Amino acid sequence: MAAIVEETRTALGSGDIYLAEPTAEQLAMTDIDQLITTFCVDANRFGNTKNGGSVKYTQEKVVVEDDLGKIVETYLVKDGAEMTCGTITVGPEIIKKLTETGRVETTTSGRKVIKIGGVGNADGKSYLICFHHKNAQHGDIRVFLLGSNNSELSFAFDQQNPLVLTPTFTAKAMDAVGTKLIIVFDKNGTD
Repeated sequence: MAAIVEETRTALGSGDIYLAEPTAEQLAMTDIDQLITTFCVDANRFGNTKNGGSVKYTQEKVVVEDDLGKIVETYLVKDGAEMTCGTITVGPEIIKKLTETGRVETTTSGRKVIKIGGVGNADGKSYLICFHHKNAQHGDIRVFLLGSNNSELSFAFDQQNPLVLTPTFTAKAMDAVGTKLIIVFDKNGTD
């Protein structure tokens, strides 16, 4: 019997971020190939990436042990996921998606104004987010998460460095079984 060889790869570099309110069809995620071709499009591109992105999956476990150490069992009781990424592109619609209370208005002269704050203004929206790491040699990697930004919104205006927004999107369950992340590994040469 031949040994099974798992495909592995290295990943070096950043990627593109896509973010939008998902459609019901996209939330169903029954066809990942279709999700990639309909969601990862320029209209859903979330700014320009700075400082890459990171994904974290956490598990909380409880160890149950009898007094004599004869029975030791471990139970998974909670899990979670987060995606942190940076963007150097700033605009009212980008900021609105990072703040649950953001509202965008246009003045009579055409200026865009975003007003932030007031818990009564919370919209409770969740977004579908995809971090797309491109790798022509080994194949692309995409990470999908459904959630909202749970980190602070911080602006640093600096003469030497660009303003970088660094949201942390906390995952919600994507389906009835609690899926928090979908990670897609392309084969070499596929989009």
